[in-house]
Amino acid sequence: MEIDDSVAVITCTLAEKDLLSFGAVSELADLLDTTSAPRDKVSVVVITGTDGRFVPDVDRDELTRRSEGEAVSGDVMAWHRVTAALESMPQPTVAAVDGNAGGGGCVLALACTLRIGSERFVFGPVEPNLGVVGTDSSANLVRLVGPATGAELLLTEREVDAATAKQIGLINEVLPSKGFDAQARQWCQRIAALPPATVFGIRQAVTGSTSASRNELLDAQPPNSSARYASR
Repeated sequence: MEIDDSVAVITCTLAEKDLLSFGAVSELADLLDTTSAPRDKVSVVVITGTDGRFVPDVDRDELTRRSEGEAVSGDVMAWHRVTAALESMPQPTVAAVDGNAGGGGCVLALACTLRIGSERFVFGPVEPNLGVVGTDSSANLVRLVGPATGAELLLTEREVDAATAKQIGLINEVLPSKGFDAQARQWCQRIAALPPATVFGIRQAVTGSTSASRNELLDAQPPNSSARYASR
């Protein structure tokens, strides 16, 4: 992890042949816990990878051993800690994906506040057998792309390229693959340049609005406001 002008960049340095183990996810959880505290130093938190990668695939053998009650290295609650931190920490979180976000990468990207990808970005497949269905991950997917497209991505397990991902609202911006890391940091600097109180306030407001149901939002409106909206 490095902090530059209020932007904390957490880089996954695992090699392509490596797998995302509980130990690696535990390290990420610890870094997020550390990063969320110094609000005066960090306004934006970015998760990215190296050499055209985001994060490698999940260690499925380890997941199987864990489900069968065997001991594994690292915190068995690490995945929950990571997704909970990405969704609730005071700073907006950004998944900067140069390459494929599949398997565990899908889970991490969906938990972030924002997602930016390179021209070679590929999202998915979203795999139900990783425990995505019925969790915050599937809820986050539906909030981003809507019920019909969310169901399609889950049921067909198809991959989505950068242009399509931008079109359906899965990612916020597509940047050139050449110089992606530097451009992604510049993109995040636009957020970090705002007053911290503004950034944290917007983050809190957006988190609250996306977690509330339609009825809860209508109940929170001033008297007669819902009637005015309904008449438009």
